[in-house]
Amino acid sequence: MRSSNLSKASDRLVILDGGLSNALEDRGHDLSDALWSARLLRDDPAEIAAVHRAYYEAGAMVATTASYQASVIGFERAGVERAEAERLIASSVRIAREVRDEFPGRLSTMTRAARTGDGKAVERLAHSIKSTSGSLGAFALMASSAEIERLAGQGQLDLASLILDRLRDEFAEVRPRLQAERDR
Repeated sequence: MRSSNLSKASDRLVILDGGLSNALEDRGHDLSDALWSARLLRDDPAEIAAVHRAYYEAGAMVATTASYQASVIGFERAGVERAEAERLIASSVRIAREVRDEFPGRLSTMTRAARTGDGKAVERLAHSIKSTSGSLGAFALMASSAEIERLAGQGQLDLASLILDRLRDEFAEVRPRLQAERDR
């Protein structure tokens, strides 16, 4: 039996990302050293961002940072100075947030892709916007994105392009919520 004290937010489904280390290994990274995936905070942070991006585009609402197993002591044992270790651990959150905050850029990229006839890019970006907007409760934005995704998948970019104007207007309405979410 559910407690009547549960808020509506607690009933909302939250989609986590997949395994960060598994995805990094799938991309060819050897994570067998003591730092595991945190090593890439130092050696290849763009790869961590790429994995976060892929998970967000697949609909993840929460990113597991590359610091979940990291520690200052662990970095120091690997020869990293304390201040640099602290900076690297903090960078794991910064990277995840920066990727999450690429949302406005996705809309611009999708518009360019539609103009150039890149239906696969439009479909992928519309899916990403649909997932992100649904997690924020921006259902009109989600519905327009779903419609663009469907049309692009059917090769109807001319119709998908018409809906992009509506999507831009809907995005302008939810932008303050996205900003508030980012600043949390």
